[in-house]
Amino acid sequence: MGRPSKYETHVLPRFDEIEDWCRNGATDKEVAERLGIAMSSFSEYKKEFSEFSEVLKKTKEYVDGQVENALLKNALGGNITAQIFWLKNRRPNKWRDKVEPNVEENINSKVIIVDNIEEEGEEYVKQDADIEQN
Repeated sequence: MGRPSKYETHVLPRFDEIEDWCRNGATDKEVAERLGIAMSSFSEYKKEFSEFSEVLKKTKEYVDGQVENALLKNALGGNITAQIFWLKNRRPNKWRDKVEPNVEENINSKVIIVDNIEEEGEEYVKQDADIEQN
């Protein structure tokens, strides 16, 4: 029988701590550092052990929901910054900083084909001048 893996010694027994860290906003990198494991191992454990990835996901979703609720409460309470942030993220097409104008294509153009520019060039210039004056 071989020695236990770092997952068994460093991660599995610390699920309660991991949940607490994530509830307090810790990133994956911070959790890995606190567990004393490399980020590459952390990523592998998330892929290999579904209970580990579920603990991270469930806890992060819970705290994200709390933040969303707090943001909404602040926005509804009159916090202008929260209102702007909420609207820009929930309705980006309507509330983004840069609004693209809705330009309808309305181009009027006249195309004159001249077979022999030397003979008809003067007539073209006269016609073009008449059009611009009208």
